Amino acid sequence: GYKILTSSDIEDGTINWKKLHSIKYENNKFDKYAVKKNDVIVTSKSSKVKIAVIDKEPDEKVIVTGGMLIIRPNISRLDPTYLKIFLDSEQGQIALKSIQKGITIVTINAKDLSTISIPLVNIEQQHEKSQKYNEKLSTLYVYKQEIRKIEDSLQNFFSLEYEGMD
Repeated sequence: GYKILTSSDIEDGTINWKKLHSIKYENNKFDKYAVKKNDVIVTSKSSKVKIAVIDKEPDEKVIVTGGMLIIRPNISRLDPTYLKIFLDSEQGQIALKSIQKGITIVTINAKDLSTISIPLVNIEQQHEKSQKYNEKLSTLYVYKQEIRKIEDSLQNFFSLEYEGMD
């Protein structure tokens, strides 16, 4: 079987691995569409371009839907997270907008995506920038989890505060 990665499974630049849906399929003809560690995923047909890095080797075979592109960078020259950082940047967004078709539903094709010029620094600097980025991303994730807990407690404030006050 496979797990399916869709655009909605990418939240804030990370993949919510718990939300992936499983499908049972005995044939292995979709293996060539399976993601691997260090792949960069770009939505190619959606209302908003989302980008995520496969930062771990998936436990199961994970394939992307037709509206997504898999970029498999040469990691000796280009750090996958560095590529994501660039594509998310103002400069990267301008480059993406220059190749996308459509207004409401944005379409990006692989050929045009491969024409984008990425300003490269040496690989050690890319790794440093990627590490700093991932640390900030982790911090953001923790804060968002805390905000969700506070929002839940506010939503249930009345029942939690007045329980048992009959």
